[in-house]
Amino acid sequence: MKSTAKLFFVIILFTARQALAQNEQLIFTSFFQGARDNCASVALLKSAMYKYGVGKVVTCQQQAGGIHVTLRNGQAVDLSNDELAASRAANGFIPSENADPSNPVVAHIFGYADTLYAVEAKYIATYGYSGCDGAIVSTQYNTYALALQFISKPGVCTDNVYKYLGLSITGGIQNYTEQIDFSAMKGVILYNMPHAIALYQNQGDGYGTLVPVAPVMKLNKFKFKPKWFIVLN
Repeated sequence: MKSTAKLFFVIILFTARQALAQNEQLIFTSFFQGARDNCASVALLKSAMYKYGVGKVVTCQQQAGGIHVTLRNGQAVDLSNDELAASRAANGFIPSENADPSNPVVAHIFGYADTLYAVEAKYIATYGYSGCDGAIVSTQYNTYALALQFISKPGVCTDNVYKYLGLSITGGIQNYTEQIDFSAMKGVILYNMPHAIALYQNQGDGYGTLVPVAPVMKLNKFKFKPKWFIVLN
């Protein structure tokens, strides 16, 4: 009886871990960057959801006409229902062909990604934007509409993108080398000057398809050569 019970427990544990891995992979494969040049934001959202969990990156509380969002660093923003709708319209996320919209896990990922994108824009409008030199430009994108427009086009510095969700990094900005094993790391953003991707173990997000990390990676129709990475803390 004891051996049977132990075997049953092992099977249950294995099944649970397998289900968790499948759900984590859906973060990367259920949607991808569309026509918007918002790769840094997409990489941030996916890395953050993988690191902390879907629904657990920030704390959202319903309030009249919208939500109150508390970030992990203690800062907070308020988002109206209209601002949340504007985020969905602006981010341009494309559902993958294999993503089943009737799957509640997929639906949760989509909805939470929309919310985090809105949080990122509202943070910039409220607290300012950090350029690659670390300077705060608090007035340049000081409305939600301007900030949302800004993160939806080229120019967002990946070095500091984590700040817009109230997050921090460990190890600073690090140089990529072929010898690095990312398999045990969660919350990795791999990037060069024109592009950024989120990592799932030793695989990168190639527009909704996981691609092995390598010095030269083929992502959709172009080649990506990693140069730096950051790891969410």
